[in-house]
Amino acid sequence: MYLVGIISLFSIAMAKYHQQQNNSAQIGGKISTAKTVWLGLALFYYFVFSGWWLAILPTASPLFPLAITVVSFFYFRAIVQAAMMYRAQNWTTTHGIAFNSIGCILLVIGLLIATQQNSLTPTEISFICYLLLLLCFQITDSFYAHSFGAIVGNATKGEKAIWFASTAPKFQKINQCTAKMNTLYLVFSIGLIAKILIYDSL
Repeated sequence: MYLVGIISLFSIAMAKYHQQQNNSAQIGGKISTAKTVWLGLALFYYFVFSGWWLAILPTASPLFPLAITVVSFFYFRAIVQAAMMYRAQNWTTTHGIAFNSIGCILLVIGLLIATQQNSLTPTEISFICYLLLLLCFQITDSFYAHSFGAIVGNATKGEKAIWFASTAPKFQKINQCTAKMNTLYLVFSIGLIAKILIYDSL
């Protein structure tokens, strides 16, 4: 049940981030509610949920090396992306799409390997479901990045960089699309977590 506690604490942190980002002149600019929810979902899947699987999957599991690969990739991405955004301040949506593309390739290969395994445990099946959702996240995020980049261009660079869609009218379509996709991802996420808690007994 401690997964529920982790999710609760993470949700509180994202609510605080939303408030701070919109109430002060933070780099990245203001952020809409829909984009905060999406950011929270993505960060949770990339950096929190991925690490959680390392603690849950037995080291003897044939999928454990895949879990290590996933965690390593996303934490490497976090380090590089943070350096480009906050230090070099030269981050562009093209960089995000490039990372997502690499992630898609790794995940497709990983899923092909995972689905070839025999006698998978309920936990291992849940991990495969997580990987499928993670793949969908990468594809969806690339679509958002392309749409956002078409609007802001190189405004993602510099001390006054804009990284998020705000409530400004020019971002209306992106926010509407994001809100609908958030609902879909939340439903699938709740389903996966329910399976983990009820059927996997974790």
